[in-house]
Amino acid sequence: MKTELHQRNLKMRKMRRLPLWQALSEHRRGDWWSDLFAGLTVGVMLVPQGMAYALLAGLPPIYGLYAATVPLLTYALLGPSRQLAVGPAALVSLLTATGLAPLAVAGSEAYLALAFALAVLVGLIQLGWGLLRGGNLITYLARPVVLGFTTAAALIIGLSQVQHLLGLTLAGGRSFPQVLLATLYQLPEANGYSVAIGLVATLLIVATQRWSPRIPGALLVVVLGIGVVYFFDLDRGGVAILGEVPRGLPHLHWPTALREHWWDLLPTALAIAGVGFMESMAIVQTLPRRPGSPPPRPNRELLALGLGNLLGGFFQAYPTTGGLSRSLVNARAGARSGLASLLSAGLIVLTLLFLTPLFYYLPKAVLAAIILVAVVGILRPGVVRQLWRSDRTDGLLLGSTFVATLLGGIVWGLGLGILLSLLLLRWRMARVKTVGGDHQRARRCFPPTLDLGNNPEWLQFRCASLLHFANVAAFREQLDRAVAERGAQVVFLDFSELWDLDGTALHTLLTLLEDYRVRGVTLYLTGAKGPVRDALRRSGLAGMMGERATCPNLRVALTHYEGFIAEKSPKETRFCDGHHQMERGGPLILKRKVKAPKSNRIMKVEQLYTKCLAEATYYIESAGSAVLIDPLRETQVYLDKLAREGAQLQYIFETHFHADFVSGHLDLARKTGAQIVYGPLAQADYDFYSATDGEILPLGDVSFKVLHTPGHTMESTTFLLRDATGRDHAIFTGDTLFLGDVGRPDLAVQADRVTEEDLARLLYHSLHDKIIPLADELLVYPGHGAGSACGKNLSSETWGRLGTQKAQNYALRADMTEAEFVREVLSGRSPAPQYFAQNARLNKSGYESFDQVLERAKRPLEPLAFARVAREADTLVLDVRSPAEFAAGHLPGAIFIGLDGSFAPWVGALLPDLQQSILLVAPEGRAEEAITRLARVGYDRVRGYLAGGMAAWEAVDQPVARVSSISAARLAEELEQGAVAQVLDVRRHTEFLSQHLLVAQNFPLDYIQGNWSKLDPERRYHLHCAGGYRSMIAASILQARGIAKVVNVEGGWKAIASTTAPQSAYQCPSELQVDTLDRALAAALDF
Repeated sequence: MKTELHQRNLKMRKMRRLPLWQALSEHRRGDWWSDLFAGLTVGVMLVPQGMAYALLAGLPPIYGLYAATVPLLTYALLGPSRQLAVGPAALVSLLTATGLAPLAVAGSEAYLALAFALAVLVGLIQLGWGLLRGGNLITYLARPVVLGFTTAAALIIGLSQVQHLLGLTLAGGRSFPQVLLATLYQLPEANGYSVAIGLVATLLIVATQRWSPRIPGALLVVVLGIGVVYFFDLDRGGVAILGEVPRGLPHLHWPTALREHWWDLLPTALAIAGVGFMESMAIVQTLPRRPGSPPPRPNRELLALGLGNLLGGFFQAYPTTGGLSRSLVNARAGARSGLASLLSAGLIVLTLLFLTPLFYYLPKAVLAAIILVAVVGILRPGVVRQLWRSDRTDGLLLGSTFVATLLGGIVWGLGLGILLSLLLLRWRMARVKTVGGDHQRARRCFPPTLDLGNNPEWLQFRCASLLHFANVAAFREQLDRAVAERGAQVVFLDFSELWDLDGTALHTLLTLLEDYRVRGVTLYLTGAKGPVRDALRRSGLAGMMGERATCPNLRVALTHYEGFIAEKSPKETRFCDGHHQMERGGPLILKRKVKAPKSNRIMKVEQLYTKCLAEATYYIESAGSAVLIDPLRETQVYLDKLAREGAQLQYIFETHFHADFVSGHLDLARKTGAQIVYGPLAQADYDFYSATDGEILPLGDVSFKVLHTPGHTMESTTFLLRDATGRDHAIFTGDTLFLGDVGRPDLAVQADRVTEEDLARLLYHSLHDKIIPLADELLVYPGHGAGSACGKNLSSETWGRLGTQKAQNYALRADMTEAEFVREVLSGRSPAPQYFAQNARLNKSGYESFDQVLERAKRPLEPLAFARVAREADTLVLDVRSPAEFAAGHLPGAIFIGLDGSFAPWVGALLPDLQQSILLVAPEGRAEEAITRLARVGYDRVRGYLAGGMAAWEAVDQPVARVSSISAARLAEELEQGAVAQVLDVRRHTEFLSQHLLVAQNFPLDYIQGNWSKLDPERRYHLHCAGGYRSMIAASILQARGIAKVVNVEGGWKAIASTTAPQSAYQCPSELQVDTLDRALAAALDF
């Protein structure tokens, strides 16, 4: 009995490890219905897609349905992502056809056997890859290669379907030029019925995606296509149809072809395994993640995908992977677990058993339209243009892969792309990034804290990369050339950005030391970090050089050298005090002391606060030199201030890579020549100075101490300002410490490496080791105030004293343990807006100049021209007037986000794509302001604004929509009479918990894009927020999505609270319990 009980418990423990089991164990009541709706929606979509992709792979349509059963069931049980929809996909189907075409005739028995064997081989490769924990190896495939390959593949797929759209049968090869020439040659033979069916099907799918995404467009055109062909006998008119589609489930098939042809199939299998995994991971990282759900896990994805392909191959499936369009539909439909995929597979099984005869008259032109619409999403021209502008090397890599894929075929293009990626990696590894030979370039790239002057005997030389066997020879060559050109007698090797060096590099340094000793050149090593210092010590180099090998920075090295000179020449005195680093009245020339007049020791600190973003930029000036901390994107205001003050911008301090706005650091640096400064661990695609922890940066009569405070992000840095006497004056904390709160630690999570718990622990130690020990009277200047999404409890005050924060800020309690801090910081916070990650990438990689964005966007459009552009599929009309003006009349389908509110944060939260094409309806004279505020958060594709506003629009008889409104008093009366169907409170969950109408349901505006589809279009909804701004935004979005019966409550909660409508008791938001907040947030997400 004990043995049986033990076995049963063991089985249960194994069951609980299944991702599906874990997800179902967390299900709440509404989650089951969400999974049911999502599963049926995706299943309906998968039927026509599966058949279409099977034709693309050169297989009969039934095998697309087979490929949507066993792999989908397997991933539903074992896959770590709860929303990824696995099945046939366009790229994998094309790779299958390309790889099998030389081996057998498409659709033949031999071809089918090879397709099943290929699935098994792909599964084995992915399983082995996952077991060896090689999921992160995909990062070695350069992004330009991926873009070039996918763009060319999309064109090849699209062209391959044109023949079905035109009703042609093409002979010859499968390469792009061959298919293009054959299509053009046979174009006069196109079947008019097929063309008409294909075009109408394409337009219907695009229309449903654009205006009615809840309608399964693919299924709609399948039903209509079958009906048209059947009732009008179009198959007799030359329209190609599917014909007989077998009924029944797939049967077990042993892949005997694998034994004879595994070597022939291996290149294709490797390509599919890599491309399929890469595509799936990209989708997983794109999908919105529910709080508490596991982060992306590449190795587990490989195992689940591999097992799905392996088992699928034994049940007549060809290779599969995650599908972008299906996964997005799955997420938007509310999928909460793999149960949704199980239900989708169940619907496919029912189709195979009972419905396949219905597809006899399905036109191939309809399936071609489904594929064409799907692959259009792969084309990313905006991303390609940005990549070309940012790095021409990457642009050439993209172009080479694109051309090779287009002309040589999929396998050749992918192979060349991988080879080019490896060659580029090898080339960049072999390069050594050094600074120091060119004095002027060195002044731009080294910190402006010290000036070695034009003394030819001194040379500062930085190695800004790894030193290893592949590049150490180039390093030695560049250093020797710089020493020879300058005639240097003292060389300061700056290792502050060197993270590691191997045995070959150590041997080179030993020979360098001996050579320089013979030539009378003194060598110093400065800024070496822990691993480098350890390597120097183990090699004996540190012992040979003594203190010259362990100088923490250039200043200490100079102090040591000056002391050495003073001992040799007592009459010669030079400034070499390591603590008093700042010369008075000018840059530090390490030759003599210069005192500035007392009047020049005034320090100016100004906070430039932007309410829209709840963001603070800081201007600090001393003795004619200035620094800007975290500037916004538009730079003219800062340039005007510098001109008024007669100051020179010396530094641009960035406390971290911002996620909630695009910084103006690059434009400022380009216009002023100022040095961009980040803290340790920062990595960007442009030149900047990476300050070390504890480093001192002088500014006129004052100085800044760099405090590395990771946690919000890994590179997060606090700048400690010291006055002319050396006394600590203020800290500029960025997003590390706010008044009343601390920065959220979930923005720099790295899959399988750094979790939000890890970042929270780092933040705890940054605060307790670096911030709390500072004096209570210190001023605190944070990066944000109330209204920012970078924290959860920010004060409305924008500056304060550190002592006050130690007493009042929940996160700075002296007795708080690390575990308590982690728990409190991670609880009760809202998910980060979707645009955060995109803004952070822009701040790391660079962006288009704001001046160019403004010049392009300031384009007035007359109403009819405006209407033509507005009708384009990817264009959004954004109305930025007041709520009252929008309610009184606006363009149908326009989205309202008014300028006189938290404009930029709401734009970023509600428009997930920075490449969104936007047309503006703005108040008179405020179009430029709207363009500027959009650019602050990375939305650069404004195409113009409506000239003359709504008056001009109505004057030419264009359609106008309106929003119904009701007073709070009238709402109370109708509630008493039972005349109100439903009240939606669109405030945040914390505001709702504080006090709300008893009949209201929390429907936060933050999550409206994921929840609107759960509303009934036939029902009337009354919307309110705190004052009317957010509820009008919600009303505009719902109307644009087809929820037309919305009524805005004027005055919002401020007006409702004074009525007799039944309300909950008031609770102070700061006293709400953590578990209460978490439950409310979960309920808001799962509306």
